[in-house]
Amino acid sequence: MCIEDGSISSGFLTLFGRPTRDTGLESERGCDVTAKQRLYLFNSGSLARQIDNMVKASGKKAGFRERIDDIYWRLISRAPTAREFGFLDGERKRRGKRGWSEVPRELAWSLVNSKEFLLRT
Repeated sequence: MCIEDGSISSGFLTLFGRPTRDTGLESERGCDVTAKQRLYLFNSGSLARQIDNMVKASGKKAGFRERIDDIYWRLISRAPTAREFGFLDGERKRRGKRGWSEVPRELAWSLVNSKEFLLRT
């Protein structure tokens, strides 16, 4: 078994409330969104590139359902609910062939900006 090195720092995890390794209690995490976090989510070029790369990688999946599932699993560690997928599928159909390609990217951004993402980070 390998235990990760606790001395390795991550600006992202520090910004989003990772507890120190000496206790690691989830109750020590900050769950409220701060101004610094909002600015990072709005302005981070690094985050934008990572999301774009993730969406491109999910594009290698067979179909729309697989792409959506892949994005959900990567960002919030679960599959979409039937209601969530139904909304996304309806949006894809409403937009037609040309517009549906933006749905996965918009989904990724909305998940990254969700409270559920912050709680699972």
